[in-house]
Amino acid sequence: MGNYYSDGMCQFANIRSLRSRVFLNLMETQTQFIKFLDRKSGMQKKLNDFCESYNRFASEYPHLMKNDETRDELLNRLNMLSQQFWEIIKQRKDEALQERNNQMEGGWVQIEMANLTSAVARLVELEFSRFSTNCALLTGVVINEEVNL
Repeated sequence: MGNYYSDGMCQFANIRSLRSRVFLNLMETQTQFIKFLDRKSGMQKKLNDFCESYNRFASEYPHLMKNDETRDELLNRLNMLSQQFWEIIKQRKDEALQERNNQMEGGWVQIEMANLTSAVARLVELEFSRFSTNCALLTGVVINEEVNL
């Protein structure tokens, strides 16, 4: 009976330890992915340069701001900047999806699931052993089944 109790407590301690490791790994993975998403892209610099160029042009040539050709050129430059931003966004999205796939295929989840399965299987073995012992004590019939999960 002492072996049953100590083995059972050991397996429950393993499961608690496993849960703590899984939570820590999930938190670490999430933190790494957030840092990956938070990396610099250079978009802010491009936007600041565009605004600075526009403001400089508007202050140097205020009389041209009402000109249709000037307006068209500014809109054209704005569209080009918008296209550059969308290209950067698409590239960063693809990189983020690739990084997510790399983290999901890291393998630690499968290892921890195997550890959990073996701990639960050992608990089932212990319970079957206890059940067969109780049956032998109460009925006098020995169960000759071996459970090896």
